[in-house]
Amino acid sequence: MGCRWSRVRISPPRPLNIELAELAEAPGFFETENMGKATYTTGGTNRCGYLMRFFSGACLAIILVVVADGAVAQGLKIGYVDPSRIQNESATARQALENMKKEFAPREEELSKLQKRAADLKGELDKNANTMQPDERQAKENTFANMARQIQQMQQNLGEDIELRKREEFGRVVSEANAVIKQIAESGNYDLIVQEVAFAGQRTDITDQVLSEMAKRLGAKGNPGK
Repeated sequence: MGCRWSRVRISPPRPLNIELAELAEAPGFFETENMGKATYTTGGTNRCGYLMRFFSGACLAIILVVVADGAVAQGLKIGYVDPSRIQNESATARQALENMKKEFAPREEELSKLQKRAADLKGELDKNANTMQPDERQAKENTFANMARQIQQMQQNLGEDIELRKREEFGRVVSEANAVIKQIAESGNYDLIVQEVAFAGQRTDITDQVLSEMAKRLGAKGNPGK
């Protein structure tokens, strides 16, 4: 019959690994409060509208065919934004990732050190338990058990805090992207901007423009005097 401490497994130390894609795990990358409605503002003869919604599957294809036919008849101006590029390439998302890594690196390092100490102690017990004095062995077993509980609690707390910060940073990226898309839609007199399509030609893809504007805004925030 094995000792109770010998059945406890300690996860090996691992580096903090927060991926850009993890910042956008919630469904629907760009959403507005009036989801599914196109908002139009009239100024003179110009119409400007924007629609940022998460479409899917066959319904999207049908909708886009109808919209495309209408665009020919009515001269609608349509734009497309690639959400995966926004979440992986935007300066806002990359800055969010760096902020999270810096924020959680000290806690990850502390956890890794404790994991290593526990693993070393377990190795010592596995090797020398039979030759230790009973009191010494009991003390080390208790120490190891306390370490294992502490590690489990630290891992749980760290994971929960990372998830919370991911949601917060995701919200900031979405908010910034939506603001930029709205600005481009209004200044460029777009009637419709979509984000998930079966096909989008180069003429309709405004993702580079959105990325460029997001980078400019982030730079301006970092250098408010310029």
